[in-house]
Amino acid sequence: MRKIVFVTSLVIGMLCSNAYAVKILEGEALFTGGGTVTGQTVYVDYIVSTHDLAAAIPAASFVFSDLASAPGFFKGDHAAYSGDMYYYYYQIERPTATPASSISALSLSLNPATVHTAGYIIGYDLDDAPFSHSTGDTNEEVSTIQDPSDAEFDDLSSPAGQTWAFSPKLTVGKESTVLFVSCMHPPEFFPASILDSGGFWEGSLPIPLMVVPEPASILLIGMSIVGVVLKKKRS
Repeated sequence: MRKIVFVTSLVIGMLCSNAYAVKILEGEALFTGGGTVTGQTVYVDYIVSTHDLAAAIPAASFVFSDLASAPGFFKGDHAAYSGDMYYYYYQIERPTATPASSISALSLSLNPATVHTAGYIIGYDLDDAPFSHSTGDTNEEVSTIQDPSDAEFDDLSSPAGQTWAFSPKLTVGKESTVLFVSCMHPPEFFPASILDSGGFWEGSLPIPLMVVPEPASILLIGMSIVGVVLKKKRS
């Protein structure tokens, strides 16, 4: 058991060092519409990194989600965010070619035990520095960035989750600012939903593992990520 803990700590230390800080996932998720928006599509860009890509952004630009179980309290703070190991960044996009409709919220199912912080960063575009998202960007660029009107981490419901709400709604030609989650756990793809009055879009996004793995499983996951990092550094 001590050997597993030691090797796991070594892997974690390697991942946390600047030399091994990378984007481990980057892409664009396609969400397909149902209900009143059947046939319409929405895109969500995402990045998962073992490095805080927003480290140079002022702390005042971060808005942390309200906790449903404790009004007036938040899901983490900037100190907790800065000390994490995995960073998940998202941005909802409404390409101009999509038929007219609007987006009221993005919801993710999340395990409160594995998520330390959640919220959004005011006025930032995931395609620009310091995030520089580029992989899988198939939809056309939109020009207007909109912050959520509300961000809540619902730790009372089952399953628990994070919702970013927009009022006014996100309409065609707009995109959300950068939305984030941070934690100590690697990603898995999980169903997510985007809502509109009378309609919805369904897709999947990378989120922190819903079930906390055993130490041996953490070791295997960590070694796999180190292997990916080494391969990228050699290429």
